[in-house]
Amino acid sequence: VQSNVTINNVVASGNEENGLTVYSYGIITVLNVTANKNSGMGAKLDNTGGTIAKTLLVNGVNNFNYNLMDGLWFRSNGAVTLNGVTANYNDVAKAYVGSSGINGESTSTITLTCGFAYGNGNTGVYLKGGAGKLVTVKGLYAYKNGVNYDISEPRSLVKVCALP
Repeated sequence: VQSNVTINNVVASGNEENGLTVYSYGIITVLNVTANKNSGMGAKLDNTGGTIAKTLLVNGVNNFNYNLMDGLWFRSNGAVTLNGVTANYNDVAKAYVGSSGINGESTSTITLTCGFAYGNGNTGVYLKGGAGKLVTVKGLYAYKNGVNYDISEPRSLVKVCALP
C-alpha cells in the first residue's frame, strides 16, 4: 500500500535518537515542524521504497537545529520541494562524515526556497538531484558551515529569498 503521510505542527525535540523518522511508499508532507537537540537527526524522511515515484514536501516554518547528526535528511524518488527550512548548528563536533544542516537526494528535481544553514559542522546544505534533473535554490543563507553548500548540476541558484 502506498500510503501518504502528513506531519503537521509537531515538536520532536530532545530525543535519544532522531526527532522525527518517516518511511513511506507514498507522498510525505511536513508542515511547521521543529526537531531540535536530538541525539540523532532532527528529521529523517524517506519515500524511496514505492514502485511509483512520490513527492516530498516540507513547507511552512521548519526548524532543525542543534542535532547530533543531520538537521534535515531526506531521500526520495519523486520531486522534492522545501520551503522555509532552518538548519543550524548540527553535528558541530564533525563526528559524522557527510552530515549536514540539510542533506538530501532525489532521483528527480529538488527545489529549496528560503533555506537557512548556519554553523553546521560539515556541510550547510547538500542537495543532489537525479541525473540531468534541475536543483533549484531560491534564497539561501549558508554561512560559517564546514562547507557552506554542495549542490549538484544542473542547478539554478539565487541567493536572495523573496519575503512573503
